[in-house]
Amino acid sequence: DWAAYFAETVRNKQSNRYEGQKNKSKYETRYNLVVLAVDDDLINLKLLKSMLKKSGKVAEVIEARNGSDAIGVLKSRADIDLILLDIMMPNMDGYEVCQIKI
Repeated sequence: DWAAYFAETVRNKQSNRYEGQKNKSKYETRYNLVVLAVDDDLINLKLLKSMLKKSGKVAEVIEARNGSDAIGVLKSRADIDLILLDIMMPNMDGYEVCQIKI
């Protein structure tokens, strides 16, 4: 019967949602993140920075225009939590940045 199927589906979804909320407690949501955004397109950088700041979880977005600049930032700052890295850039692309040991 369709009504029984619908009721069972709703119960399963509610149960899954509850399980998901229970499991979320294992993982801590971090705030005040420091993000390094690396892109050669200034418009992309500005848009990314704006979106990250609006999230409320990001304290600072550091911008780098190419891989070489990103390496310089990484060497000078130990507080970076996340790197958002474009792959195709001049001077040093994203793949090369990933291969460098700092």
